[in-house]
Amino acid sequence: MPLSVHAAARYSGNTTSAVVRAIISGRLPASRQPDGTYQIAENDLDRTFPVEGRHRLAAFGPIFPPSNPSEPGSLAAIMEAELAGLIEILHRADTAFARAFLGERA
Repeated sequence: MPLSVHAAARYSGNTTSAVVRAIISGRLPASRQPDGTYQIAENDLDRTFPVEGRHRLAAFGPIFPPSNPSEPGSLAAIMEAELAGLIEILHRADTAFARAFLGERA
């Protein structure tokens, strides 16, 4: 049964924009309908977004927070780890910019 972009996003655990990007890039085959919408086969969706790779939306589990937010794998722990990584990236970029702006070499 063919899926719409929105249904494909829900089915694969991705955002609609991720599904559209995959279609536009050619990674996800889809047929364009006369009304401009796309129809996507489930098996094509499974090949493009394998079950083991479905982590974006599905990995966060239930909407309700766990009893211990610092528990590994909880949404809070995942977000804290991602935030720490982003802060490190910003720090490196800031340091590189400052060195380039001040004419210093690494």
